[in-house]
Amino acid sequence: MPPSVKPLLCVLLLLLPLAAFAGNHSKTMPSIEPGAFPVACSNVAHNLVTMQQLGGSPSDFWEGIPQNGELRFITQILAEPQSTIQFNVRVPDDRGLYTHFADESLPFVSLVCYPTSAANPRPDYQLPDTRWIPRMERAGDLPIFPNASASYPLLVYSHGISGSPISDEYLDTILRLASHGYIVMAVFHGDGRITRVRVENLRDAYYLISSFDRYVELQALRPLALKAALDDLLIRPGYRDHVDQQKIGGFGTSLGGEALLLSMGAHLTNDTRLDSRAVTQDSRVKGSVGYVPYSGQRLIPAFGDDQNGAQYVTRPFMAIGGTADTTAPLYMTEQAVNRMTGSRYLVALTDVSHEYRPEFADDVFSWAITFLDAHVKDDRLALSRLVQTSNIAGGLEDALRIDYTAPTPLEPGQALITEHYYEPLGHFFAAANDAERAFADNAAAVGWSRSGQAYKAFSSASPPSVPNGTVQPVCRYFGVDPIKPTFFYSANLAECNFLRANNPGWRDLGVAFFAPMPNIAGNCADGQIGVYRLYNLGWQPPRFEPNHRYTTSLSTVAEMVRNGWVNEGQNFCAPL
Repeated sequence: MPPSVKPLLCVLLLLLPLAAFAGNHSKTMPSIEPGAFPVACSNVAHNLVTMQQLGGSPSDFWEGIPQNGELRFITQILAEPQSTIQFNVRVPDDRGLYTHFADESLPFVSLVCYPTSAANPRPDYQLPDTRWIPRMERAGDLPIFPNASASYPLLVYSHGISGSPISDEYLDTILRLASHGYIVMAVFHGDGRITRVRVENLRDAYYLISSFDRYVELQALRPLALKAALDDLLIRPGYRDHVDQQKIGGFGTSLGGEALLLSMGAHLTNDTRLDSRAVTQDSRVKGSVGYVPYSGQRLIPAFGDDQNGAQYVTRPFMAIGGTADTTAPLYMTEQAVNRMTGSRYLVALTDVSHEYRPEFADDVFSWAITFLDAHVKDDRLALSRLVQTSNIAGGLEDALRIDYTAPTPLEPGQALITEHYYEPLGHFFAAANDAERAFADNAAAVGWSRSGQAYKAFSSASPPSVPNGTVQPVCRYFGVDPIKPTFFYSANLAECNFLRANNPGWRDLGVAFFAPMPNIAGNCADGQIGVYRLYNLGWQPPRFEPNHRYTTSLSTVAEMVRNGWVNEGQNFCAPL
């Protein structure tokens, strides 16, 4: 073994910090309680006489389930239709997606719930099934917000298949989200009008294949309706001036989770050959949460062959799924989330099936609210909490299976570090400036590509808004013969000095950038995320192909360790 290589390995192992394996997603966080805001909702008053005359249960109208071959939808039983949020959707003349409703107009209704003033005097409204809509508007009413001149973030909400915003657990979910200061706009999808697909059918491959055209149409209509609902709300008096249009996110359950992913760019499987294509997208949705999100079955993934259509989701997404779910199998969701290229997270709830119960609330909403506050409200404290959270105290057994937090936009004094992959050697390279990025981007023909991961650093030792003395120089070395070309970075002064003094096989390239360091417990400060260093043990002869990878993602660390790399722990921190 060349003398330039073996001492390097030895010194790296000796110099690893004692707390190397603390860091990102290492804390059990207390649960987040319901928010402080009282909640009010828009008008969905029912005409019970008409409902009795037409026949059918309330849920038939809410869910669009025909009776004796006759259409049922909530628009038929509205007591105060002029004060209810209604809109029509013109279905595109696209027979590849909309086999039965192409070029037709379909009516839809939205329920909008929002934070209100404690002084709001409006009474709650009792639905025919004895559920209550809090402080519901009535004919001629406009919404009452806590601050008449303020705007609020908005969530586009999509319920599960064959459900509605006011059935089962969905209303409780909507109200809890609104209590945290979000306007929540939930569409009555009326799936029964398109096809009578039940949750149990989603596990039946024969049913899905035999009814595939209607199944595709059902899926494609949902993001179309969500976009039209948002268009309608943003021009509707009483609401339009209170929506912060820079802070629009989403929350979807089951097929609603899939609908939000389609809205954010995922390509939908549109035939049994597993081809996929884009459907209606909405660039206003900054990020979304999917609870038990539907990602298809093994034979028919939702986003094309091997879920490749999920790669077009570049905006933040969090999936919260159950390990016992057979309707929306967690392994299908995991495959889809791994294909995404923006901030992405998957939380697994042990032994939870395809359902929601009140006792799940602490876990589900603690993860969801933290994510939404971080990525929709742009709350940096929430983002810090998110990158520190490993699980929620009490309640269900929950675990983070996938994590990647993309860097926020650069601020003064910050630099972007992008990761690139060189396929011929299986090496990773961290590009520390635009020239290096351009080189790698222009060398795709010889095997270079971006991995999709990145993090930030500081471009000077005294960056703005950072206390003096809290950042360290990160040295960089380049391997020379007999070592195959590779770069090595370290914020550890002892490592840098050792290489500088004793290893002629490594060329000193000076300081690459500056970075904060973890504390003695191995944790980065609030507003920072740890950068882990991995080593491929490539010093063995005759190859001499050592390589290090630098990542902020613990799930990436775990994957690399499974593939034989060594986790050398956190080497430095990066600003979020």
